[in-house]
Amino acid sequence: MDMLERLFQLLFSEQGEKLGVTLAKGILFAALLIFLFDFIRSHTKKTPGLHAAPKGKGHGLVAGLDKRGREIFVPETSDWHAAVFAATGDGKTSAVAVPTLQTWQGTGLVPDISGDIESRVRNPHKLVVRILEDDSVPYNIFAPVDACGTIGEKNEALEQLALQRMPEPPIMDDNARYFLQEGRKILLAALIAFYHQGMEYVEICKTIKYSSWRELFRRIDATGNVEAKALINAFEGGNERNIAGAFETCVAAVDVFTRERLQKTIRRPKPGETAFTADSVEDHLCFVQIPDAELERYAPVMQMVFAQTLHYISARPAEKKTPLLLLIDEFVSMCKGGKFDLAPTLRKSRKKRCHVMILTQSVNDIDMYYGESERKSMMNNFTHTIIMSAHDPQTQRWVSDMIGEQIINRRSVSTNYRQVTRTRSEQKESIINPADIGRMRNDLMLLYPGGYLKLKRNYVFKNPKRKIALKKD
Repeated sequence: MDMLERLFQLLFSEQGEKLGVTLAKGILFAALLIFLFDFIRSHTKKTPGLHAAPKGKGHGLVAGLDKRGREIFVPETSDWHAAVFAATGDGKTSAVAVPTLQTWQGTGLVPDISGDIESRVRNPHKLVVRILEDDSVPYNIFAPVDACGTIGEKNEALEQLALQRMPEPPIMDDNARYFLQEGRKILLAALIAFYHQGMEYVEICKTIKYSSWRELFRRIDATGNVEAKALINAFEGGNERNIAGAFETCVAAVDVFTRERLQKTIRRPKPGETAFTADSVEDHLCFVQIPDAELERYAPVMQMVFAQTLHYISARPAEKKTPLLLLIDEFVSMCKGGKFDLAPTLRKSRKKRCHVMILTQSVNDIDMYYGESERKSMMNNFTHTIIMSAHDPQTQRWVSDMIGEQIINRRSVSTNYRQVTRTRSEQKESIINPADIGRMRNDLMLLYPGGYLKLKRNYVFKNPKRKIALKKD
């Protein structure tokens, strides 16, 4: 009873009144904070799948900077492929590729054509293959074959190797297709016959090139390999001009691999020596370098690297969780001498936790090698598109159409001596004028599943956090 009396005295005293006012103010302040939080959340622009981080802290696909100077990125754990378009010198490499690679929390494969990517990336799991340098990490092209157990499995892997070197384009006349298919049989026969005799890939290619087709067939027959002999026996009694044409097609396919500059690079590793193989992407961020001046001549080597890697990824075990990145700078340059089939990888690789990122100048460049219909099919699989600049009308119009249209209300007033007429109408117009796509100086457009964003370019040399990372190298 005494306790209740004291409580009532406290409540109705001057001290109690002050306590009540303070409590009421606290409740009112808390209610105001809740209201403001709900208001801000309801009026904040949603960007599904995109994340923001301080400069130098974004990881995954690092697209650019927002108005507050934060890096906008798509994490490695998300489901995405990306295409980057920009003219030469407009920042594809320095503002997108390098920032992405500097903080990439996984492994992958990067062709470093210009030679200015690998030197800017600090990664403890980096593996660099300099194809034309004698002291480079070797490229073991026979690794998938050597990993097989039985002779039959090895021969199937050699057949895959022949198909990767001599793929069949989707558009080809019957005459060219015949010589390609028959030439591939000759290549496969040579691979099966001489692989089992312990020859290296470059040695086999040289044997093909420096033999006549008759001499090559005799050498294959002399090995006694039943499967190889069966392949060349199929030519017996055939038209010699056709056989010679198929042989010339085979020689043209392996010619680049016969050059002395590749003898010390494309080979099996010595005991204890590290080598690059298709499955190296599981443990390393791999950079494969061919100087830009030599790319047109040695593009088939880079295409073999990608063909084997893509084949490995297609069969990647489900238990592999590390995110992989295939970052293809100068994508169109990689297609010189023969394109590689990227579309199946784009469709299937996201399930394998693999992300594909291509960098090129325009859609016209892709159409040059793939055609418009195949390019459209490929682009449908890129969830994110970054446009830094576009100077050709086709790319400008394509970007504008991708961003979409908006409805504009128009008002007009007309007068005559009798009356004044006011009319209203709705018209559709492009959100971004095509010509404006070519005038973005330090900006870029990011197209993503939730819409589009205008961002600032995240140049490495203008970002103190990322410049510090370079100095530590």
